[in-house]
Amino acid sequence: MSQDKNENFLPQESQNDFSYSPNVGRYIKEVMKNRNAEISIPQIAELTGIAKYYLYQIIPAKDMPPKNTRNNPTRNMVIAVALALKFSLNETQQLLEYAGEEKLQPVSNFDKTIIYALERGMSIVKTNILLDEKNCELLIFEK
Repeated sequence: MSQDKNENFLPQESQNDFSYSPNVGRYIKEVMKNRNAEISIPQIAELTGIAKYYLYQIIPAKDMPPKNTRNNPTRNMVIAVALALKFSLNETQQLLEYAGEEKLQPVSNFDKTIIYALERGMSIVKTNILLDEKNCELLIFEK
């Protein structure tokens, strides 16, 4: 996906003050569409450990808010989805921005490890092993 396309993908708006961000789901769908790849919510749930009902709120089937919304996805949830879908570092940074979360910075051990994992297309399990070795928070979610 080109930089110009990312900049024009969605209108500029603040994402800090609402509980449902359609930009996150739209961007995930757009990246997968550009790859000619399809993945279902149950598949993402299996790869990430994030509950299906929550993923349906982040990535709704239709381009409209889900009936029951919780909070915006956490930074770690966004990172887990990016790892599961083999997003590049740039795609992950854009996804974090749409989610209203801080982009990855090679300052903390956690962020350095995530950047390393993204650049190598590592799974969440392998990423968690590295995070554990560095005494960092793990990307673990309960179903």
